[in-house]
Amino acid sequence: MPNSVITLDSDTSRIIELTSDDPSPSGPRHPEQASVVILSSSPAPVRQNLAHKNVLDAITWLSETDDEPSPAPKRRKFSPEVATQDRDSIVDSVSTFSRKEGPKNPAKDSFSDPISFTSSPLKSSHRPPEPSYTAKQLRDANKVTRKKAELLGEMVVEISDVVTGKFFENDDIQAAFADSEVRAVSDTYPTISWKRKVQASYDPRRDLFIPCELTEYRERILVVYYDAKELVKHIQDRSLDTIVRRVVARAQAENPAAEFHVIILVDGYDQYLAKIRNEENKRYKARVLGQPSLGALDHPVGEKDPTVKDIESIVQQTQIRLEVNIFPVRNGKEALTWLHSFTYTIAGRIYDKYERTSLGTLGTVRSGTGSRSTFVQSMRQFRLMTEPKAERLLEHYPGLWRICQQLNGHGTLGQDSNGKNIVPPSVHAAMKVLFTSNDPEEVVYEG
Repeated sequence: MPNSVITLDSDTSRIIELTSDDPSPSGPRHPEQASVVILSSSPAPVRQNLAHKNVLDAITWLSETDDEPSPAPKRRKFSPEVATQDRDSIVDSVSTFSRKEGPKNPAKDSFSDPISFTSSPLKSSHRPPEPSYTAKQLRDANKVTRKKAELLGEMVVEISDVVTGKFFENDDIQAAFADSEVRAVSDTYPTISWKRKVQASYDPRRDLFIPCELTEYRERILVVYYDAKELVKHIQDRSLDTIVRRVVARAQAENPAAEFHVIILVDGYDQYLAKIRNEENKRYKARVLGQPSLGALDHPVGEKDPTVKDIESIVQQTQIRLEVNIFPVRNGKEALTWLHSFTYTIAGRIYDKYERTSLGTLGTVRSGTGSRSTFVQSMRQFRLMTEPKAERLLEHYPGLWRICQQLNGHGTLGQDSNGKNIVPPSVHAAMKVLFTSNDPEEVVYEG
């Protein structure tokens, strides 16, 4: 860092910069060499290099180079007005030099800095994008209540021609989906699916529906419709695995981000099982009565008829293996009634703010306002368990964990100080099963 001294000559309004030990581009400057910048009323500043031994020699040289000898500066008393005038004259001189008479090559003169005097911060021309919807459209998109016809009007039901030709009549379809749009699609598989026509998209970050252009998107529920005998055949030869996989893959190609779920409608499932059960009864009677003709088989000898138990078992295994739901219906009209009801459920699903599909099978849930009332309400789920009895139990076992420990360790909840059972015998038996059983299939109540 060079050592600099800046001196103001109050009589000539000159700024003198005396610099020593300042390296130059051409090489190291002599330690005793000084650089002088003189600013005055002349058009351009003058920079001269002095080779004097000290700063006093430089000042003496400056006094000798003036046209007229100037007297030694007089000491003046401090005056705020004079100080202000001197400061203003310096600023005016520097700003005039910077704006009008600045050097052509600023790199050679470090004193000139036009940016500090002439530039000003640019105002940003960026404006936040204006919303493409009105406040009324936003209110309509987020209204709390919606009519059934309005919800069904958003839905498009796509039914493959395979299903229509085998199970449904066109008049029945139009009557069932009078408020929705029905589209016939050509498909090799008997599928039914849904699309939704929306003018608002859901923003999960703000928990709002934002108005948008009319758009269609596919719902994540897919239905495959078979009659019972055909479904059993597809399960036995494992072709149903391929069908489900292809149906889901085709839907994911249209909407890769969605996780699709398949429901299999089975037409005439109960009737099919009843028919097999009747055949089993006939064969049983034939064996008992010794009349083989009563139990004659309708198929070639060597083929094994699946029993009702076999069919129910493979159906359950298929639901678990493929992660699908198999739903039986009696006929096509019952299937249309179910599909209409399910369409309404799908239509209102995205607008239900408190929907919890994972808890949909719990039934009625009773909760308490505190730990005590929650315990009492939980115990009242047992038959014949009244609120006073539950509160009495709470006095002896203040928590479900204490009850679990007692029943697993001693097998009984015991008696109170008067020798009476803390809970009635019927309630005690049910609680013992609930808190001690390791079998998930064991029922709490028999009969």
